[in-house]
Amino acid sequence: MCDAKLIADRVVIKRHFEGAKHVKRTTAVPAQSSIATAFEKVKQSDDDKCKASEIKLAAFMAEHKISMRVMNHLVDLLPTMFPDSQIAKNMKMKRTKCQAIVNNILGESEKQDLCADLKEQKFSVMIDESTDIGAVKTMYVVVRYYCALKGQIVNRYWDLIQIHCEENSAPVATATAQHLFEAVIKSFEENTIPIENIIGF
Repeated sequence: MCDAKLIADRVVIKRHFEGAKHVKRTTAVPAQSSIATAFEKVKQSDDDKCKASEIKLAAFMAEHKISMRVMNHLVDLLPTMFPDSQIAKNMKMKRTKCQAIVNNILGESEKQDLCADLKEQKFSVMIDESTDIGAVKTMYVVVRYYCALKGQIVNRYWDLIQIHCEENSAPVATATAQHLFEAVIKSFEENTIPIENIIGF
């Protein structure tokens, strides 16, 4: 406010505080809010509380591997169980919204946390090829590393890579060792994971 350079000494600061320049400048500026009021916790709106509840419920469904179809009935049951809860009444989450929250919010958040871990940790990679019900060849990638938060070695899902691509409507055989290697390395490079952190395969 005063644009003054002062020595960090109690006497100097007190003298400046009582000086004409400081008094003149502080009286010209309207009163500012105190530090206590500047950092008051912002109250959550009912809409924000409802969104937070939907995310927690979606996380619960995913963690315990409960079918998303249950949400079609559960969301209608909650207001009858908790008639005094405005959050339960405002919740509008059926199976498609629940699946979208798991994929686009929780999944992305977990991926970012895993990327942060892999940028700092040495890890090994495990892969396995499979064919899904649509006859699409895929490769499942799992990483194994020491998790400091859990204090143990963990296996975490990393990526599901399609290994056969179609060009000009004819399938191209791309399940060669070279292609599999390049697909795995590309998956890590796209997420800026240092390749030198891979210590096992």
